[in-house]
Amino acid sequence: MAAEVHVAVIGAGPYGLSCASYLRERGVDHVIFGSPMASWRETMPRGMLLKSDGFASSIYHPAGKLTLRQYCAEQNLPYADLNLPVPLETFVAYGLHFQKQLVPYLDERLVARLERQADSFVLELDEGDRIAAKHVIVATGI
Repeated sequence: MAAEVHVAVIGAGPYGLSCASYLRERGVDHVIFGSPMASWRETMPRGMLLKSDGFASSIYHPAGKLTLRQYCAEQNLPYADLNLPVPLETFVAYGLHFQKQLVPYLDERLVARLERQADSFVLELDEGDRIAAKHVIVATGI
């Protein structure tokens, strides 16, 4: 086995990025795999508006870093906690910015297989590398 970590996060959308930022803030040994915001970038219809209001669309960080409100203010984009739908393009750009700022160590390789062994998990990556993890968070979205 080439590498061993305490936690492996599979998925780099909002939930995976949030989990990784939480683990990083707490000093937990971890890795995160996936293409950042891929499902949002590749499968959602162009021009879509999020169903959730602005206040409910931030990617969670335990110290409250980089909220959607902060991102929109920095980018001079329209934002309101309520009654102003968040455009898909804004949310995707925000997620990519969150990843670059708070989860810069993201490994964009994909997990091809996950299997349970005696007291850990083994992740096989798309190009064949294998990684052992004591815990796994599957945050692959829909």
